[in-house]
Amino acid sequence: MRARVAAVALTLVGCYREPDYSQTQFRCDAAHACPADQVCVAGNCARLVAVACGALTCAPLQLCCVIAGTPSCRSSPAGCSLTASCDASNSQCGSGACCSTPQGASCGSSCPVDVCETEDDCYDSALPMCCRVAGAPWLACGNC
Repeated sequence: MRARVAAVALTLVGCYREPDYSQTQFRCDAAHACPADQVCVAGNCARLVAVACGALTCAPLQLCCVIAGTPSCRSSPAGCSLTASCDASNSQCGSGACCSTPQGASCGSSCPVDVCETEDDCYDSALPMCCRVAGAPWLACGNC
């Protein structure tokens, strides 16, 4: 009987696969660091990927910052009326999506409103159009 239990245990151990967290999004703060391939940006771990910011492209580790309707790339959200740590490509968000929020655009696992480039990015039939966001250089799904 012990031999069977040992054989089953060895079989199960041989089948273990290390989990893949590469598509997972994490929250972060001073006490909770991000994984090695990510940095903490406005309370969310962000992958080291560029972010579209109107006509600009912000380098990895930068946010799209909007002040008085003018976009710029910054390393800190200080003084920004809106910030974006992701864009419609969703490449910054792993398995999540880039969500339009009152504070700007950030990665989330489920968005009430998605950031978009075209109407093809809008999957919710209640929000079928890709619309301008007041004061922002990005678009969001809605009813314009």
